[in-house]
Amino acid sequence: MDSLFVLFKLAYLVLCSSEDVTLSVSSSTTFGRDESCTRESCSRTRRYLLYDVNPGEGFNLRRDVYLRAAIFLKHLNDRDTKNEWTLVLPPWGPLYHWQRRDIPQEGLPWSLFFDILSLNSYVPVMEFDDYLAERKLPVIEQIFYLLSFDFDKIDLQSEWLLEEANCDEIPAFPYVTNPQEQHVEGWIWGYAGISPKKIQCYRTLGSADSIISRLLALTSTKDRAVMFERFENVLHDHFSGKEYWAARKSMKFAKNLVELAENFRKEFLSQMETDHEVTYSATATNESTGGPYICAHLRRQDYLRARPDEVPSMKEAALQLRHVFRKQSLNTVFVATDGTDQEIKELKGALGPGFNVVTYRPPENLLQKIKEGGAAIVEQITCSHSKYFIGSYESTFSFRIQEERELMGFSPDTTFNRFCKFSHAKCQQPTQWRVEL
Repeated sequence: MDSLFVLFKLAYLVLCSSEDVTLSVSSSTTFGRDESCTRESCSRTRRYLLYDVNPGEGFNLRRDVYLRAAIFLKHLNDRDTKNEWTLVLPPWGPLYHWQRRDIPQEGLPWSLFFDILSLNSYVPVMEFDDYLAERKLPVIEQIFYLLSFDFDKIDLQSEWLLEEANCDEIPAFPYVTNPQEQHVEGWIWGYAGISPKKIQCYRTLGSADSIISRLLALTSTKDRAVMFERFENVLHDHFSGKEYWAARKSMKFAKNLVELAENFRKEFLSQMETDHEVTYSATATNESTGGPYICAHLRRQDYLRARPDEVPSMKEAALQLRHVFRKQSLNTVFVATDGTDQEIKELKGALGPGFNVVTYRPPENLLQKIKEGGAAIVEQITCSHSKYFIGSYESTFSFRIQEERELMGFSPDTTFNRFCKFSHAKCQQPTQWRVEL
């Protein structure tokens, strides 16, 4: 799902239900405590929290799931006196929107896309390869597979937000228990020889703290690595508050991608300032003005089928861009899109002479290095630095750009905009999730 709409709706349902539904574990709770633990042996144990996401989820929704896991783990470490937890980052790929099958895009490290030192400034993280090297044995002691509830069959006023499920009854369940070998077999990011020991399935409704804390309390410190499959099924603990934005600030892009985007803007978009290191505003100052161009995120492909009432034709998009050009006194638009070259040609033709349409198409040798995910990040950085941004309806690609612009201090009027189906009709514009630092 390329949208946070359902998650916001679930969060609303949880907040609006009775106080009895809260499953948060108090700060005095001991996670994974062995009964045999003595005062002498109870030094903090090095433990690892792993997670994964529904294979169909896109790159930018996965970034949001990372924030849920990171914020939870930060508070877990603050209150867990027995264990020291590290978040193991799930390797990237293959993803639906990465269409190039001739480029190796499986098992990619986070350092390819993000600044790992910056992530570590908020919470302890490590790459999966580093986890395997540190543990020496390719093992995960416990997997919890998280499922959502059927909302037509549950009472939202009930206190039951966590319920064990029968793994054997889950359609297309990706794991098989091997009783002879006493381990679980399944696809673990394409790595061979990974041997999970146990797996349990649960239906969940609630925040990461209310769900993950209860499950971790069922484990022993002997379960040093605990993995949560389908982590997108738990909600944020602190969405859009100070904690959320603190975690989001740490999610800086890899420096080489930042440099690529800067050089591209200088060469093709007449943006001359240097900004290898983005200094996020302490408050939303609205002082940033951006480069002399508009950025348009035009989502196509599956949106043409899934959201036909929200996606404009290229002719309609051109009409709306013409209006923005007049308002902003500009004539250049950078287009970030998953559309075809033919659609870009249609947009140029509909805009007519006097307007400059720019896209990012890295040379093949560079694309082989940064992958399709890196190319998309260069597009996002470029959009984040534009004078005006207009995005696509309920797209997490657009949402991440809006977040970045918020942190950089752009005016909400130049940030929270999206294309309508028709130029002559008004449509609901994006919610303004304002930064709080």
